[in-house]
Amino acid sequence: TRMAEETSQILGIFLAEFDNHVGPKICFQHPQAVISTEEFDAVSEYVIAPSPLWGELVTVCTGKMKFVGVPICVHGDQYERNRLLFNVCFVFRQHVATTKFSCCIKKINQSLAVLEKECSYMSRPETREILHGVLPAILDALNSAKGVATVALHESFVLSLVVAKER
Repeated sequence: TRMAEETSQILGIFLAEFDNHVGPKICFQHPQAVISTEEFDAVSEYVIAPSPLWGELVTVCTGKMKFVGVPICVHGDQYERNRLLFNVCFVFRQHVATTKFSCCIKKINQSLAVLEKECSYMSRPETREILHGVLPAILDALNSAKGVATVALHESFVLSLVVAKER
């Protein structure tokens, strides 16, 4: 509903990756068009960031929006260019205090990195497809009054996320 959209702290969530043929790109976003191509092009160098930012929480503000994610690099000779680069980012209005979501954003990205190392989760289309259902569920759950999400990313991997309480 419109009222819920106005009070939701997280406007959207998206998965970006570095494609070896086209460069940084959005693989999935919820809701659809939460970030335009123009907005993504303006922030892509921070979303799919250079090595000093790998594994670090990165916040980028543009106009009315704020994007928060953790650029991830998984190294391996099975990848073209010997690495897989991706980032699950949350989208907020620029004025929203995002610190309470930091642990959730870090945990999602770090968990996906672990799953990639263990079972090629992000590089295999059939497991990566699971994110199309999981990411919207995470968004809805973290925006709920409880601010708690528990989702199965894999048959043996359940991700539990809790929005930190404001002090």
